[in-house]
Amino acid sequence: MSKTDMQTWLIEKLVPSEAASAVEIPNMPSFVGKLTPELQLQYYLKKEEKEKALELAKLKLEAEERERDKARKAEERDKAREAELDRMKLDFEARLELKRLEVSQTQNVPVFGAAPAFKLENAIKLLPKFNKQNVEEYLIGFEKVAEINNWPQDSYASVLHAMLVGKGVVMEPR
Repeated sequence: MSKTDMQTWLIEKLVPSEAASAVEIPNMPSFVGKLTPELQLQYYLKKEEKEKALELAKLKLEAEERERDKARKAEERDKAREAELDRMKLDFEARLELKRLEVSQTQNVPVFGAAPAFKLENAIKLLPKFNKQNVEEYLIGFEKVAEINNWPQDSYASVLHAMLVGKGVVMEPR
């Protein structure tokens, strides 16, 4: 027998009696007791369907919430890993540069990418001879050469003193 056949058979065999209808089932609305057994059965089946649908909806919402939490935690872990990798990369680059400097100092080899130390002899070779007639033009050219070669500003006076001749050497107060 199928489920519907069994329900039909049960409904046909049940005879509504006064004692059965007087029994109150907990949480049953009062109008259900006044219904025929067939309608009572339909009421309970629909009620159970609705309860199961509600439970299923709750379970789906909980599952979605767990998935969102899982995705958020995975994203946080990925961000933490990226930050750790960036920190490790910076640390590695700093240690590598430190090793390069150590090797450079022990072997007196210039480090690739590092600015060479300022030497007065080399600076003088880069400048043209002093021109007494156009001092201002000479000083502008001097500043350009100094900036291009990243000379420290406190060494400007030493270089100029070595290059100036004649009245350019004597500074007269005005």
